[in-house]
Amino acid sequence: MAKHDPETENNIEELIQAAEAGNAAAQCYLAWSYDEGDGVEVDHEKAFYWYTRSAEAGDATGQFNLAMCYELGTGTEIDLTKAFYWYEKSAEQGDQHAICQLGIFYEEGIGCDPDPVKAVELYRKAGEMGNSFAVNRLGYCCEEGIGTEKNPALAVDFYKIAAAAGLVSAQFNLARCYDNAIGTRKNMRLAAKYYMLAAEQGDAESQCNLGVCYADGTGVKQNHAEAVKWYKLAAEQDDAVALYNLAECYTFGDGVKKCHKTAIKYYLRAAELGYGKAYYRLGNRYKDGKGVKRDLGKAFEYFKLASESEEPHADAMYNLGNCYFYGRGVKRDLQQAFFWNKKAAVAGDLWAMNQLAVVDYGVEISDAERIMWLKKAADLNDDMALYNLALRYLNGYDGIEPDEKLAVKLFRKSAKQDHPSAYYALYKCYTNGRGVRKNRQLALKYLHKSAELGYPKARKVLKKMESGK
Repeated sequence: MAKHDPETENNIEELIQAAEAGNAAAQCYLAWSYDEGDGVEVDHEKAFYWYTRSAEAGDATGQFNLAMCYELGTGTEIDLTKAFYWYEKSAEQGDQHAICQLGIFYEEGIGCDPDPVKAVELYRKAGEMGNSFAVNRLGYCCEEGIGTEKNPALAVDFYKIAAAAGLVSAQFNLARCYDNAIGTRKNMRLAAKYYMLAAEQGDAESQCNLGVCYADGTGVKQNHAEAVKWYKLAAEQDDAVALYNLAECYTFGDGVKKCHKTAIKYYLRAAELGYGKAYYRLGNRYKDGKGVKRDLGKAFEYFKLASESEEPHADAMYNLGNCYFYGRGVKRDLQQAFFWNKKAAVAGDLWAMNQLAVVDYGVEISDAERIMWLKKAADLNDDMALYNLALRYLNGYDGIEPDEKLAVKLFRKSAKQDHPSAYYALYKCYTNGRGVRKNRQLALKYLHKSAELGYPKARKVLKKMESGK
C-alpha cells in the first residue's frame, strides 16, 4: 500500500480526530496505519473502511490503496471491476503508480476488456513520470510486441533505464537479454553482472541463473562452491530449478561433498513443485536404489509424472515405455510400451528409436517405419542404430536391399564409438570378405578390440584360437 504523509501523522489520536472530521489525507494515513499496525493493532477491515472514506473524498493515494484492497481482497472481497474503477480514478489525478497499474489491467484484461495499445500508452505516461516499473513493463511490451511493434533492441534500452534505477525485475530482464542475445549481442559478462545485481536484492531466479554462470564459468570464473551458494539462496525461496541444480551438485560432488541422501531431499522438493527433470531423476533413483530403497513402483510413478509434465522428458518417456514393456512397477502392457517409446522417439530419444526398429510390441509397425527410426538415429551418429542398420544392409531384411559395402561403412562408424558388436562384425566381414577384401590382419585387430570391450562372442573366439582348437 502507498503511504500518505499528512501533517497530523505524529499522533494517532489527532490522526483519528482529523480523519473523523473528514480530512481525506488523514483518512488515508489512518487506513495505512491499520494496514501496517503502525501505532494501532492491525485491522484490515478498518483499513478498508478508511481507504473508502479517503477515496470517496477524492484523495488519489486513498483511491490507489482502495483499488489494491479490491484487487488483493484485503479487508474486503476481491472485486477486480471495482479495483479497475479506483485505479482509473487515481490515475486521472496523475498518480504514477495508479497509471502503471491501470496499464497492467488493460494489458491483461483485468476488470476491463483487454487493450494492449492503451496499456502501452499508460506505461509511457507513467515512465515519463519516473516510474521504473512502468519503464520495465514498456520494455517487455517492446520485446514481445504487445500493444506496439516488436522491437527487442528498444526493449533492452528500456530495461537499461529501469535497471539503472535499481528495479530488480529490470535487472533480471536485462541479464536475460544478454544471456540469450535478445535485442543485443550475447554477452555473458554483462549477463552475470546484472544477474548478480538482481540476486543481491534477493531475486530467486537471478540467484539460480547466477549459480549456473558460476557452475559453467560463463561470464565469471568457474567456481562450483560459489554456484552452490547461490543455488542454496534461491532454493530457500523454493525456486524449483535451483533445488534441482542443488540436487545435481550433491549427486556429482560439484562444489560440495557427494551425498545421495541430500540430493534426494532436494530432488523431492523440486518434484513437489512440479519440476519435470526432478521427476525423472527420482525415477532413476528408485529404479537403481541410489540414495533410496529400490522401489520399481515409485520409479514408474516418477517416470510417468516426468513424461506427463509440461516439458516432457524424452528419456523419462523411454523409461516409462520400458516399465510397461517389462512389467516393472506396473502391469505389463505392450500397447502402452509402444505408445510411450514412440513418444520418446519423436522427442529425440535415441534408445527409443532403436527399440521401435527392433522390438516386437505386438502392434503393427511397417518395415518402412522401423527403418525410418533406425536411419533417424543413425543420422544422429548413434552407435547402436548404425550397427543395427548395418546388419540390415549386410543381410538384406526389413525391406532393405543388401549392400555389403555400405554395411561395412556403417559398422566402421559404429566401431569408432567403441561399439563392441560393430568391431566383431568387422572381424567377420574381413574374415569372410563381405563388402571388403579378406584381410586376416585387420580381422584379428577388430576381434581383439571387440574382446577388449567385453563382447562375449569375441572373447570366446579368441579363447578358441589361443587354445588351438
